[in-house]
Amino acid sequence: MSEPVRPPGRIPGPRPWLFVLGAPLPFFASSGPNVFDTGELAAAAWQLGAGHPPGQPLHAFGGHVAVLLLPIGPIPWRIALLGSAGVLLAAWLAARAAARLHERLVPHGPAPSSTLVGEMTFLAVLLAEPVVRQVARLEVYGPALALFAVAWLAIVRHATAHDAARSSLRIAAWLAAMLLALHPVYALGAGLAVLVMLAASASRLRPWPRTLRTLALAAFAGLPPLLYLPVRGAAGAPTWGETTTPAGLWNYLRGAAYAHNLGPRDGALSEMLGGHAAVWLVGTGVACVGLLAALVRAPPTGFPLRAVTIAALAAALPALLQPPEPRNPDNVAWLGPGVLAAIVVGVAALTAIVSRAKSASYVVAATILVLLAASQPASWPRLASFVRADAPALERLAARALDVPPPRALVVVETDFVAASWMMARAIEGARPDVALFVRGLATSSWHWRSLAAHPLFDGRPVRGSGNDARTAFVDGAVRRALGRVAVAVEPLDVLPVDAPEAVAGFYGVVDVRALPSPTARQPRDWDDIVRAGIGTGPHGDHEAVAAVLRHAAVLRARRLARRGRTTEALGTLRAALSDLPESELAGWPVRLGPVVRAPAPRVDDDRTVLESREEVEREVALLLHACGEEQAAYRLLEARAARGDSLALLQIGWIAWASADRDRARAALFAFEQRRDGRPSPQAEALRAALGDSR
Repeated sequence: MSEPVRPPGRIPGPRPWLFVLGAPLPFFASSGPNVFDTGELAAAAWQLGAGHPPGQPLHAFGGHVAVLLLPIGPIPWRIALLGSAGVLLAAWLAARAAARLHERLVPHGPAPSSTLVGEMTFLAVLLAEPVVRQVARLEVYGPALALFAVAWLAIVRHATAHDAARSSLRIAAWLAAMLLALHPVYALGAGLAVLVMLAASASRLRPWPRTLRTLALAAFAGLPPLLYLPVRGAAGAPTWGETTTPAGLWNYLRGAAYAHNLGPRDGALSEMLGGHAAVWLVGTGVACVGLLAALVRAPPTGFPLRAVTIAALAAALPALLQPPEPRNPDNVAWLGPGVLAAIVVGVAALTAIVSRAKSASYVVAATILVLLAASQPASWPRLASFVRADAPALERLAARALDVPPPRALVVVETDFVAASWMMARAIEGARPDVALFVRGLATSSWHWRSLAAHPLFDGRPVRGSGNDARTAFVDGAVRRALGRVAVAVEPLDVLPVDAPEAVAGFYGVVDVRALPSPTARQPRDWDDIVRAGIGTGPHGDHEAVAAVLRHAAVLRARRLARRGRTTEALGTLRAALSDLPESELAGWPVRLGPVVRAPAPRVDDDRTVLESREEVEREVALLLHACGEEQAAYRLLEARAARGDSLALLQIGWIAWASADRDRARAALFAFEQRRDGRPSPQAEALRAALGDSR
């Protein structure tokens, strides 16, 4: 039998002191070039264009308005404030939703309890890993989470109302459609939650035709922001695809270019589910206990608590569209809606359980709530790296990357950081309009070729060269069109013809040395100092992403120097990339290196890292030592690394021994690697076994 309940009045939100705690967060937001592809989002906002599919039109428009309304600070920082404000607003709305649920679950509880529940929910949401990792980034996830939180509050109001509350579901449906203009995964999460509540409220929402018509009209009313894409495309604004035709717009909105990134890889569905479940459990913290209690044994509250719980779980399902990658904050952010909704329900249910216990006092309940707010164990150790997105070393690196290419050069770039830094600097600062910027990953996109039309060497039409696939062929076509006519500066190692007279300028390979600017003579120390300062003093960034960008630049430069016979300089560059290691670990390295005397062995990479890890740079050093005839020094370095727990160092020893025709040592290293890995499959180990001619 249902307990008597009183209609909830005005539900108090968190008190102002919580916003005082969150106020400093925007000061750590990104104000310049940063990791991943955030720079192109700043460029899209400043130019009122569109970024990579699905375009994020609301973010571009909102970012442009933020730039115009805020008269202080760098333009990227003003745009990044959208993310900070969105995260804080989402946490506040989640607090309102949890307080409302608490009022319904504990109708005769003490008056201050709803405020306390809301405040603890605010902190729990703000500190959840999928949320806090977005608080300082120039990204769409903060605003998208805020819109989802409004939709979730409307769903909670629908569930806790004493009448049909069709209007609350209509608001949620409208916001779900609006979210398509920010992030389709968030839109799908909100849509699934609405559908769950619609099915659970069948008896209260009759007549059904009217209800469905109302929700359909609300969803349709949320779609107009998507018209931004064809309108801006027709006006000539930069967009990452064709938006002026129905087929092009549909492919743009559904992210057809990234379809290959979706779904489990290699049939590992169970691994994908387990990975996302682990991130979700860590993000919800202790709140998942209350969520489970509400799902298994919902109290007789007179409203569909179990349905709200299922809706919270449904909001997390769209994250399963991609494999889990905890090191990538974009990947983790897909679980943001599910984590926020789960914390709201879990906090309300858990506090209701405590309040209903006859032996529990209000002090006990408050203590549990405080523990709940501090129950984000994964966030606390790395909180400083999550909230500090600004990295001076990356600003210096991006500035040098723009300065080095000669006038009117073709610049071929590959990594997200370098490409996005170029895009942001050219769009916002008007930097280097003389060069033709060519992004390797966009080589098959006709719109990208059209962006080259401002350069006198290109007319906007694709040029196909030779290669085993379309991307390689189009990159080769662009490079061969430029060679002999203008200078060519390339970030990738494998796009210049083998007979091209490549010079080294930073991490670029440059053809036509005469066109290099005069500061070239100061570049070796300058580039190494940038890496050394960034690695040595930090910040290293979220999961060391900033350090990984710097290490990657150092490895590119070192490989190019080694090709030119400047092996001692190459070793110095790699040493700069490891400047955060104790000096005792670097003491055994040779001071000088001779010329390269043999082809380098294959490098063992860790497929769990983004760009370059510290261990991968050490393996790069070992390969350089081996190529220069310092074989024993390479073995000593790798053996020391293996003794410190790096099992891949053993596999690298095996490859170096194989390249040195020492098959016995290679087999011993392979056996030691497999023993330490407990027989887990490794494609690189299988490749070494095949190279040795062995079979299991």
